[in-house]
Amino acid sequence: MPSTFRALRVAQRVSLLGQTFHFAEGETISYSFEAANKGNVELTNVTITDDLPGLGPLSCVPALPVAVLAIDDKIDCDAPYTITSADVTEGSVSNMATATSNETGAVESNTVILPMP
Repeated sequence: MPSTFRALRVAQRVSLLGQTFHFAEGETISYSFEAANKGNVELTNVTITDDLPGLGPLSCVPALPVAVLAIDDKIDCDAPYTITSADVTEGSVSNMATATSNETGAVESNTVILPMP
């Protein structure tokens, strides 16, 4: 009997919206998140959360929570974020997402830092 391996991976990317981007209050950036089942068992009740204040709602395919995430399946989510005056003062926006399942608990994504150019 093969051993059970539970693995949930979460990653995020950031992209700039518009052809000319200036790190300025009111500019919009887009965060993309992916949670993937990289184990050898199905994962249940899979969700992605992000606590960045001001982040728009997550738009996910399939919709959250995912009742069963099959082996090698993934969830893709996007959310917009509008740069604030506090971000400009800080000189960057830093963000990290979390994916959870009943089998794995919380798994944190890579931290993405968008510095002011």
